[in-house]
Amino acid sequence: MATLVLTPGVDTLKGLRDTAMMAILLCTGVRAAELLALNVDDLQVMFRSTLALRVQSGKGSKQRLIPYGAQDWGLTLTQQWLDRAGISSGAVFVGMRKGDNFYLTKEGKHVRLSERSLEYTLRDYPISIDGELRTVTPHDLRRTYARQLYLTETDLTAIQQNMGHEGQDITLGYIGTLDARQREPDDAYGTTWLKSL
Repeated sequence: MATLVLTPGVDTLKGLRDTAMMAILLCTGVRAAELLALNVDDLQVMFRSTLALRVQSGKGSKQRLIPYGAQDWGLTLTQQWLDRAGISSGAVFVGMRKGDNFYLTKEGKHVRLSERSLEYTLRDYPISIDGELRTVTPHDLRRTYARQLYLTETDLTAIQQNMGHEGQDITLGYIGTLDARQREPDDAYGTTWLKSL
């Protein structure tokens, strides 16, 4: 069983930002570059009657909407981060110095967090798997999103579209090999057909 170890946690501004980043990665399956390109107005977009995250320019420069559904807790954590940081527009995830201070441009605007900084940040939050601590990458959290949705019986096409994949074969690669218990089918035929034998 895998467990996320949150240190320092949400008691600091940086910890809240980091938790919000991991939550959005786990709740939407976005790529690292897509996460870091998010603006505040991308977080709450209506997709018909459903609240969704907007990816302005995904792989292949394609825009897509990802419904939050039951994973709206990622949005809640992100809104808490934005409120505490005093960010109401522009980049969602910004660079921070020690002591919860922001990196700012000469014009006083927040500097977006870089992909390298995101990877370094995730090293501070190991995953405990069977008691062994391991570091994760943004891509690991993207794969986790695909697998968890699949295991909760989300339609494969929905997972593919949310992740921005061209084909289901790519999505299946993210889901990975299932163990015997996960591959065990439900009763596909029912017991009524036995009576006719």
